[in-house]
Amino acid sequence: MYYLRDNLSLRNFILFQIDCILILISSYLVFAVKFGGFIPFTWLPFLEEAALISILCQLMFFVTDLYNIDTKISLSNIIVRILIAFSVSALVLTLFYLIFPSFQLSNGLFLYAILISLILIVFWRLLFAWTLNTINPTQKVIVFGTGSTAKMLANAIAQNGRIKYSLEGFVD
Repeated sequence: MYYLRDNLSLRNFILFQIDCILILISSYLVFAVKFGGFIPFTWLPFLEEAALISILCQLMFFVTDLYNIDTKISLSNIIVRILIAFSVSALVLTLFYLIFPSFQLSNGLFLYAILISLILIVFWRLLFAWTLNTINPTQKVIVFGTGSTAKMLANAIAQNGRIKYSLEGFVD
């Protein structure tokens, strides 16, 4: 509980919520195409499968550290982590449906939902990263001192992606 309270930021909350919405929208689109149009969100089999897909994908996002925006991660690394998360999710869902075939609404629909989710999430994460870099530009910083505390501060600046500081040097 303390971990969640201490590490939950507005950015993480936005990432989590929009990821969830995009995965559910992807599932809805796939099911709507398969079953011929509008599907009420109260249709229980759809809700169960869409919730399973969403929970599993977001759990894999958490495992691959996609909700940790405190560290600097390159865009290519983010895309690789998203691919890993979706690949593991697809594998786990495939195994789950092989063991419990009665839970699956239609053969292979979850794979299409994951594929559409993958595309939407990659574009969403690229847009989010671009927005953060545009809204929160980097500020140049000079650290006074060269002792151990100054070096710890320099390391914190270099590793923390949430604060946008560029260490320009030390003054002794």
